[in-house]
Amino acid sequence: MIIVDEIDAFPYAAESGLAYAVQQAKLGAMIALTATPSATLRRAVSRQTIGVSRLTRRFHGHPLPVPQLQLVRAAQLPNRLAPRLLRQIARALVGAGRLLLFVPAVAWLSVVARQLQQLGHVATVHATDPARQAKVQALRRGAVDILVTTTILERGVTIPHCAVMVLGANSPLFSAAALIQMAGRAGRASTSPDDPVWFVTPHVTRNVLAARREIRALNRAVAP
Repeated sequence: MIIVDEIDAFPYAAESGLAYAVQQAKLGAMIALTATPSATLRRAVSRQTIGVSRLTRRFHGHPLPVPQLQLVRAAQLPNRLAPRLLRQIARALVGAGRLLLFVPAVAWLSVVARQLQQLGHVATVHATDPARQAKVQALRRGAVDILVTTTILERGVTIPHCAVMVLGANSPLFSAAALIQMAGRAGRASTSPDDPVWFVTPHVTRNVLAARREIRALNRAVAP
């Protein structure tokens, strides 16, 4: 039996050779795990060509935090974050203790981090950062208050008591699945299941709406 976790993620989803290798290697059953199934997987389920088992409840039984929309002027991103947005981040730090802040491009990292220095200890991380694991650990133990990151941390990272903000959520680089995964970094501890999540955007996009709709649907599926 072969189990492929995060089957919709890079690089598996982008490299057909990896899927071919798995098919060639398996002698029995294959199980695909994902929180954000692709359109191809959804069609296969609807056509009943593959079986499906849904686990929509987190271990602590609480619903997923639904992202709140925060509308800003396009000119404010990323160079001039509005004072009210900075105050919102400060309140999030008081409530949750730490913040994971996603941005759509590496060029945004230093620009955004520089504006947040007054709020606490800020670090940045991206895919080619050799210290990325150490920085995540620093956020986890409280040595870093705000970690500004690209989508490299959208999956597989559990930080208790952590608010999430997606800056420039309207970016075409952020698919609905990516937005759901980023929002899913919040509320992962039983002691803080309602960590806040914000999508900060100049305008509402189809992907933003789809991500919020999917999260609400998952919550309805586990409602008592």
